[in-house]
Amino acid sequence: MSTLLLILLFILGISGVAYCFLWPRWRSYQKEQRMLEQIEDEYERLRSTRKSVLYHVDWAVERGERKEARELEEELDRIDAELADLREKYDAFKGHKTGLKFH
Repeated sequence: MSTLLLILLFILGISGVAYCFLWPRWRSYQKEQRMLEQIEDEYERLRSTRKSVLYHVDWAVERGERKEARELEEELDRIDAELADLREKYDAFKGHKTGLKFH
């Protein structure tokens, strides 16, 4: 009986140690994956918006509305800057650089 009790205590001890060391790492991994997913979702949303704005730029040029085309091109520049920023955040986060906060 005492051998069985020692085995059980050993298993419980190993389980406790594994929980203490692995659980925080698992939670950190999950948080990292959620943050990366948020960045990827925002990036895809902006790419879709950029595609739509580019279509409207071409449409405005075809109609001869130069002012509208210029305004939309400014919007494209803004979207491109946001895409570059998101790419930088993604690369920095994947490289585990500190100082980045994601919401």
